[in-house]
Amino acid sequence: MDEIVPTLGRAISEALSHTDASTLVFLTVANLVQLALILFLVVVAPVWIIRHYNATRDDTAKLADHQRAVLEKLEKTANRIEERMDTLEKILDADAPNWKERT
Repeated sequence: MDEIVPTLGRAISEALSHTDASTLVFLTVANLVQLALILFLVVVAPVWIIRHYNATRDDTAKLADHQRAVLEKLEKTANRIEERMDTLEKILDADAPNWKERT
């Protein structure tokens, strides 16, 4: 193992000494892109996904509130219609007592 590390170091030094500046710039940029991609996948993506699903859940809750309001409005309307029907039945009972049997 002690012989491998110096040999590897010498090989890297020789490879770098034979490369030109544009290759070094390309390798540096490639390494930075890899680092940025790893940081994105490890840090940004999970936070982004969590926030997305939290926002989706909040939107769903808001939609349920809206639906609940519509439902309450429909219930009030149904109660008013029921009261009107009761009133009409009372009026018909008073004016024509046998109206239910004729229908």
